[in-house]
Amino acid sequence: MAASCVAAALLGHGPLAPVSSASANHARMPPSMQLVLLEDTVAQSRASVLREMLLRATERSLSVLLVCFQHDPTVYYSRSSNSVHMLDYHLASAQYDGSSLVSIERDIRTTLDKLVQKGPVTLVVDSLDAMFDATQCSVREAYMFLPRILNLLPRYSRLVVGLDSDPSTSASKLAAALHSPQTWASHDPVHDALPGPPWSHATVWVRVQPPALLQHIHKTYGLLPPSSGHATRRAAFEEAGLPDTHAAAPATDTAPDMRFWTVLHNCTRRGPLGLVDSPSSTGWWGTMAQPLCLHSADLLDGDARPSQPVVSWSTLQGEARGYIFLEIHASLSSGKKLSELTLCAFDAAKRLRIRSLDTSGAMEPVPEAQHSSMVQQLPFNLQETAQQRERRDQVPLPYAYQLQEEPQSGSAWRGSTGQTSIFFEPEREDDEDDEDPDDDLDL
Repeated sequence: MAASCVAAALLGHGPLAPVSSASANHARMPPSMQLVLLEDTVAQSRASVLREMLLRATERSLSVLLVCFQHDPTVYYSRSSNSVHMLDYHLASAQYDGSSLVSIERDIRTTLDKLVQKGPVTLVVDSLDAMFDATQCSVREAYMFLPRILNLLPRYSRLVVGLDSDPSTSASKLAAALHSPQTWASHDPVHDALPGPPWSHATVWVRVQPPALLQHIHKTYGLLPPSSGHATRRAAFEEAGLPDTHAAAPATDTAPDMRFWTVLHNCTRRGPLGLVDSPSSTGWWGTMAQPLCLHSADLLDGDARPSQPVVSWSTLQGEARGYIFLEIHASLSSGKKLSELTLCAFDAAKRLRIRSLDTSGAMEPVPEAQHSSMVQQLPFNLQETAQQRERRDQVPLPYAYQLQEEPQSGSAWRGSTGQTSIFFEPEREDDEDDEDPDDDLDL
């Protein structure tokens, strides 16, 4: 059983589970249905990832329905193709145009009725946040709307929805609800004309991360991103059109440090210190000199664009433009969980290509003083001078007596960390007889 690259399956609508030779008829087929939640971050846009997914879908002759609420459809797909159908609502408004989920669902249903006869469909909703703004719908209404759209898709199709990174928005709450297995409990497909195995499903959550965030985690916490596995390396060489010299070698994937995923999630959600940043805070991205947006890759010349299938961590330390990371977490209907961090780069044609990350030769960062970054930001002083420490040592402790030396005239007994004793003088009310605890009671 050979493992498959999750990023390649995401971009090319391929199989997410390991490929088994025993099921050759359906080994290269994706799950019966995929729900992809594509989230951008504070420094990276999801637009180019959506653009690459649409291009690869049309290259495979798959039908595409693009529903736009945030941008013009040409932002994601500017070519002319009979397999790409677009519904543009980015200028719609519930207040002025009367836009609602009911009318939008009717338009989607009408278009899908024409596409389901051709095979699998890739349905893209570019922004849940913009959908809430355009329709003024509630989270419950949107939660009922998306599963109904899933039921309209034929087998081996997928629904891709985009959302912003703000965890306080209605779209983030909806995405968290969609990530639950309960989303598929009421899955009742309308179109099931294709013969094959029983229906299966997969929920994939994708975050587009900048290389600067990974550099910040390495410098601050000493955690390196996991090196790419054998499947990712194979996919990188296939997309580069080069033979893999290590293809015959046995796969020796190393298990990633689980602390890295926790730190990555916290830094993405709450900033570098695990706290919610104030509106005036610049966060970890404020001190970066290079532009961090995804479109900074367009500023590179064609000759300067990365072309090698294997990229070392030291290369990203020098020039990180033209690279992005895809943080992918997939949940399959079989109960299997897949997590992958994949490096991608833009080629000369501005197409997104998978690259293999090698962190084996990376140097460990110089450890700084423990909690130094947090101590410097405290509103009070925790440092102690030599004079303060000396005065603190002179403070007498009430329960310790120094037995070896007598106190000088005019001075009190002072504490000591040497051999001390505790003196107990019982009072009249104290009961010294432990065997008869009631002997002091007058009965």
